Amino acid sequence: MKQKPTNEEFVVELMNYSPYGGLVQAFIICGIESYCNDVIKNAEHIPISGLVSREVWIGIAKDIKAKLDMNYG
Repeated sequence: MKQKPTNEEFVVELMNYSPYGGLVQAFIICGIESYCNDVIKNAEHIPISGLVSREVWIGIAKDIKAKLDMNYG
C-alpha cells in the first residue's frame, strides 16, 4: 500500500506536476493570496476552532500575505 505524502510533499507535487505546466504555480500562489486576503478581510467571521485560535489563523494569513507582497510586489 502506498504511503500518503506529507503536506509538503503534496504541495511540491502540485507545484511541479500538472498537465498545465508552470501555470499551475501561478494558480496556486494566486489561491494562497486570495485566501489570505479573505481571512484578513473577514477576520471577525473566522470560526473559532479547538485547534487554532482566530487570532493565530489571522496572524498566519497576515504573515503569508506580507511574504507574498515582499516576493511578488
